[in-house]
Amino acid sequence: MIEPTKRQIEVLNFIHEFLSLNVVAPTYGEIAERFTIGLTAAVNHVRVLEKKQLVTRMRGKVRRMSITTDGHRIIARLKN
Repeated sequence: MIEPTKRQIEVLNFIHEFLSLNVVAPTYGEIAERFTIGLTAAVNHVRVLEKKQLVTRMRGKVRRMSITTDGHRIIARLKN
């Protein structure tokens, strides 16, 4: 697995926390707002996380994203 960058880990952690609180995934707009980035940058962050197999998205479904086992391992490292 290719290690995520610090910013990718921040986005991954935000998605994880958002899912924990809201049961649904954040929109790209919510990710963009949280990190003060453009919508395209938010989409790109999620695509990279998916390519690195840290999140999965259900195509054609709004707010359907989940953290993979590898993603949970990275988040667990943050807690230690």
